[in-house]
Amino acid sequence: MKKLIFILTVLFISVGFSQNYWTSEIDINFFVQSNTKVASFVDQNGVHIVYSRNGGIRYALVNSNGGIVQNKYDKVIESEGAGTNYANVVAFGNNVYAVYYKNNDIKVAKSTNLGDTWNNTFSYYDLKNTGCNKILAYKYGDNIYIVWSEVRVSGWGYDSHFIRFTPSTTSWSEYKNVTENEEYGGDEPDLTFSPDRVHVSFIKYQFSEPKTRDRSSGIWQTSQSVPFDYLPYTTNLRKGKPIISSNYLNEMYRADYASIGTEGSYIGHSYRSLSNSTWYQNDENLFTPVNKIHVVNNALNNRIHII
Repeated sequence: MKKLIFILTVLFISVGFSQNYWTSEIDINFFVQSNTKVASFVDQNGVHIVYSRNGGIRYALVNSNGGIVQNKYDKVIESEGAGTNYANVVAFGNNVYAVYYKNNDIKVAKSTNLGDTWNNTFSYYDLKNTGCNKILAYKYGDNIYIVWSEVRVSGWGYDSHFIRFTPSTTSWSEYKNVTENEEYGGDEPDLTFSPDRVHVSFIKYQFSEPKTRDRSSGIWQTSQSVPFDYLPYTTNLRKGKPIISSNYLNEMYRADYASIGTEGSYIGHSYRSLSNSTWYQNDENLFTPVNKIHVVNNALNNRIHII
């Protein structure tokens, strides 16, 4: 059994890297098994957590001190053995939504009582093909925006896809194959938002090149290559994360490198103004042990936080 722990390492970025600040870790007061995957969403009600293992998904709600809210933990969304994966969670007041993969569908389960009970047949969307390897879901306004990647319908490699789900009407709209014009497609999609725009990032398949594609006022633009620091012995670009800070679109990426007797990972940073298409590369990298997970997000101070 493993106790969930919040550990926050914060690196502030104002376009460039600067000081390091640390906060203390917080124990969450319940245990999970060691093979559990966790995702979370924070709002005025607390930290919503979905944790999945062996094909099942459960829910918990904790406060900022790690305490369980009103005995809300181990609430079953899908039983173990159900074949689920890639679980996400978002909330609109007392309505909580789990977004995840099951039976080659994107499934949306809903709770109207902050996770006490769940309707896991609330809505679904058929994927275009098999081989889904990632789903991410984000709340923006009154909608849930979702990106995912799966094996290309025709050809070799993966494609990254985008869609909007509106919970109030259970409608799916604005579907787009974001990598339709890439010769080998792309995977590891992620997204962020700025006024009247959606920014989707992905990794160009086979060539491990970070790229972004914007939708502006409902129109999808041509994808852009993002400059990145290709170190000697770089073996794989793992993922990218688009972040809005002030008037900039930032792309944070993680790559692995290896040479004789040494291996590791590094986190890099490129950026451009939202008002033009010219990208710039930050010369500094943050070096980390190989295969360590990190999370990147921004805060109200318009600085980027690496966790």
